[in-house]
Amino acid sequence: MEKLYIGNVCISSVFVRESHFKDYRYAAYKAASDLGYHVYRNPETPGSTQEKFEKFLEQKRPIFVLLIGTSESEMVVEECHKALSLGLPIITLLHKTTSGKIPESTKKFMRSISKMTFEKACSTFTDCEDLYGAVQQRLVDYENERKICTASFVPQHPQIYAKSNDIINHAKKRIILCQKTSSLILGPRKGVSYET
Repeated sequence: MEKLYIGNVCISSVFVRESHFKDYRYAAYKAASDLGYHVYRNPETPGSTQEKFEKFLEQKRPIFVLLIGTSESEMVVEECHKALSLGLPIITLLHKTTSGKIPESTKKFMRSISKMTFEKACSTFTDCEDLYGAVQQRLVDYENERKICTASFVPQHPQIYAKSNDIINHAKKRIILCQKTSSLILGPRKGVSYET
C-alpha cells in the first residue's frame, strides 16, 4: 500500500564531528517519512549538493528540522538563516547529555542562530528513540495547528483593532501590510463602490 504524501521536510546538514549524529539524522528522517513526508537530507539524499538543498528550501518551502548538538557549524547557521529568511516553519531539537542537561555550548550556539527560536520553540532528545518520538509529535502538532488556523472576520469595527493587536502580539514573524486605503481595517468609505 502506498503512503499518503503530506508535504516536505528537510533536515539540517550533518555534524560530522559529533558521534551518533548520522544516526540521529536517520531517526529524524524515519520519523518524518513514516508520517508520509518527503524528506530531503544533505548529503544523504542521492545526488544531493548544497546548491540543490538550498533550492529545495526555496522551491518546496519544507518544514525545517534543526538538530543541534554541542559543535558549531557555519553550514547549519547559513541554512538556518536561509530558513528564517524564507519564513519556513522550524522544528528545533536540542541534544541533551546523559545527565539530562542541555550543554552551555549548545545554548550559546542556538542563541547565535536565533534567540527567539531558542526561547520559544525547542524540544530536546537524548537518543534515537527519543528523537523519533519528538519529531513525530512536533510534526503532528504543526499539522494540527495549521488545520485550525483559519481567517477570522469581525464585522464590528472596534473589535477589529483588538483582534489585530492579539494577532500581532502572538506572531512569530511580523509583516507590515500597507495599502492605499483603509478598507481592510476600517471598512469601505461612503460612496466608494469599488471599496464596498
